[in-house]
Amino acid sequence: MILDILNNLLLYVEPRRKAHSEKKQRVRFQLEISSHPEEQRSGILHLQEALRAQLSQTRQLEREIYNNHKDLEECGETEELVQRIHDLQDKLTQDKADLQARSEELNILIRSD
Repeated sequence: MILDILNNLLLYVEPRRKAHSEKKQRVRFQLEISSHPEEQRSGILHLQEALRAQLSQTRQLEREIYNNHKDLEECGETEELVQRIHDLQDKLTQDKADLQARSEELNILIRSD
């Protein structure tokens, strides 16, 4: 029992790092299978374009939230405006998480090349 605990402590890998490592291995395997450099480059370029578009959308959401906060200060607090800000913030949080995941995927693709 003591040896089992010791092994778990010594061989512990942070779950996030483990997931990243597994993604990296999966991408490398997929790249080895395809082995077409042009196909790999076009995939990277496509992902970069998608990230740029999503980043632009995220910035637009941030501007919209800022403008709604200004309206809230000027016009006073209304239920509709507060709900709209809340919905936009939820969408922004989701977009940022998606952006982070795609960015990580692009990072893995570029480093594996």
